[in-house]
Amino acid sequence: MPNQNEQTSSGVKINRGKLGSISLYEVTEDELNLLERGSPASTYLNFSIGLLSVGISFFLSIFSTKIDDIKIYVVFWVIALVTTIAGIVLFVVWRQANKSTENVIQRIKNRLATSSSTDSQESSSQAENQ
Repeated sequence: MPNQNEQTSSGVKINRGKLGSISLYEVTEDELNLLERGSPASTYLNFSIGLLSVGISFFLSIFSTKIDDIKIYVVFWVIALVTTIAGIVLFVVWRQANKSTENVIQRIKNRLATSSSTDSQESSSQAENQ
């Protein structure tokens, strides 16, 4: 006779470890679509890192070499400033977008805590009524 933690299915022995409890979260269709679609935050972060790298490279070039032509010097400054500012802006956008996804996940997780506390209150009030 197989052990309680062992099951056989068509000749294959399956070892099963029991869980103490399982938490199920109810999710609305909108929340599911948001999580499925994923956040554009990773794209913002990737572009931010790339632009900041270009900006820092141009700043290093400006400060480490002597550029005689004023037009090239101005172009280097413009590229360095524009890419650095754009990188910083995309980094801030990434932080905000990342927080919104975290907020949705936290809201879903909070439902379990809310329903657990209301279930315990209902069971205690039912016990008092009996």
